[in-house]
Amino acid sequence: MRPLAAVEDAHQRPVGCVAQAGTASLFVNHPREAYELFATSAPDNTVKLWDVRTPQRCVRAFTGHKNSQLPSVSVSFSPCLRYLGVGSEDKQAYLYDLRQGVVAFKVGRGVVGEAVTGVAFSPLHPQMALACLDGKVHFFSDGSS
Repeated sequence: MRPLAAVEDAHQRPVGCVAQAGTASLFVNHPREAYELFATSAPDNTVKLWDVRTPQRCVRAFTGHKNSQLPSVSVSFSPCLRYLGVGSEDKQAYLYDLRQGVVAFKVGRGVVGEAVTGVAFSPLHPQMALACLDGKVHFFSDGSS
């Protein structure tokens, strides 16, 4: 592989997580452009969305979650590519609407006991899992499956 670009000031603090949009799934088919998107997180309370076709500037920044103490929380694209799931130090996960750039949902409040460090979506059902700093994994569903 050859280098494409290096963004020196991608975040204010070291990047700790990167995720690609549109990972292969038997259940969802995305347009080719969807596979050009990446998200990064850093302990600067920011997740950034990048398009590798224009890598020198971020497409969108998401700032509603809390990540300033942990090295970084994970980010994960939903299989439908409508949401970006982001862990947070305030004991919940944030689902950002990728098109609108706003928090669409908060998941885990009152259930999760520590910071959410990982977020994963099921490619088959409207379900997600949250990994937490206390060693627990919490599973959530929208109730339709």
